[in-house]
Amino acid sequence: MELIEMKLEDIHPYDRNPRKNDGAVSSVAESIKQCGYVAPIIVDEDHVILAGHTRLKALKKLGYKTAPVVIKEGLTDEQKRKYRILDNKTGELAEWDDDLLKIELIDLDFGDLDLDFGGIFMDEFERGLNAARENGEADEEYNGFIDKFKPKLTTDDCFTPPTVYEAAKAWAVEEYGWHGRPVVRPFYPGGDYQNEKYPKNCVVIDNPPFSIISEIVGFYDDSGIDYFLFAPHLTCLGIRRAHSRVICAVDVTYENGAKVLTSFVASSGATIRASSSLHDKVQAAADEYAKNLTKTFPKYQYPDEVMTATKLALLAQNGQDFECDNCVRIAELDAQKETGKAIFGNAYLISSVRAAQAAQAAQAAKAAQAAQATRTKKCFVWELSDREKDIIKELDEKEGGENV
Repeated sequence: MELIEMKLEDIHPYDRNPRKNDGAVSSVAESIKQCGYVAPIIVDEDHVILAGHTRLKALKKLGYKTAPVVIKEGLTDEQKRKYRILDNKTGELAEWDDDLLKIELIDLDFGDLDLDFGGIFMDEFERGLNAARENGEADEEYNGFIDKFKPKLTTDDCFTPPTVYEAAKAWAVEEYGWHGRPVVRPFYPGGDYQNEKYPKNCVVIDNPPFSIISEIVGFYDDSGIDYFLFAPHLTCLGIRRAHSRVICAVDVTYENGAKVLTSFVASSGATIRASSSLHDKVQAAADEYAKNLTKTFPKYQYPDEVMTATKLALLAQNGQDFECDNCVRIAELDAQKETGKAIFGNAYLISSVRAAQAAQAAQAAKAAQAAQATRTKKCFVWELSDREKDIIKELDEKEGGENV
């Protein structure tokens, strides 16, 4: 077997591949982003894939041009067909050792990867379910708990909110006079913008992967295709190949709950620009979408004599100590029993005297929390150098008597 670096365009998928892998592409791409590219694609002497169809799609999604490839020669057609099936099927026969898996998962953060390990945490889950099992309602602690067990989507899995896209599209068509021109959206899961069929006189209005947006802008610039693209707000000014950077700082919430501060780049217009009309139009659409997306849960407030883990955490995180042995554990208040509610994680009843002490400590903790928030907002003022002042002077002279 030979390991070489091969262009992705020279790697050929097997045309009768029975494995449906589109749903796994985003997760494999996220794995490559987090851990690097580890497992090479395996091809035969004709560069047809034996193993690695999903990896190839993930690499294209991430903008790779080449990849390490193992060339396996000498297999018969029957052996190739067997290997493609066995490579996928044999992995399904293995099982997890739940006890060892729990140890391995400690302190590992997989970001947006959707990893479903079945029921290994169900004992804890069942304890937390309690009275909320039937009606789905509980306090904020409980809702935060169950959210950990829900499948997560990456932002790339989520289409741009339709109303947000339409608002941006309407603004761009009107602003740049693109009425009547075909609008193309080449960025979708599994899409390949470089091999998209672009009709004559078309414009691209879409939300591309931000990780390769400079490359995308360069492609459209070289191809002479007009574009108006969603872009990462904080680094928008650094997208060098863009003709115009339209800053509007719209906060877009996606289906997976991710909030992305967004501006735009365009193929025409001023080099840098702040557009209030674009902001107002798109932000209104984004706010409306987020309002319909967000679920509201009831918020519970407990008497001072009910000490919950959240109240103790507020003290511990903000320089306050509290101890109490004279207390009684409870799972719910009598008032909650009638409605089937409970205190997630249980709580303790404490005396009025200890409750007053805890309330005083909580006030001090909240003050410390506010002071810390103020400190983190400290602003550093940077000064211009003499060189930069000279550049500004030249710019002033260039503008001369222009009306600004």
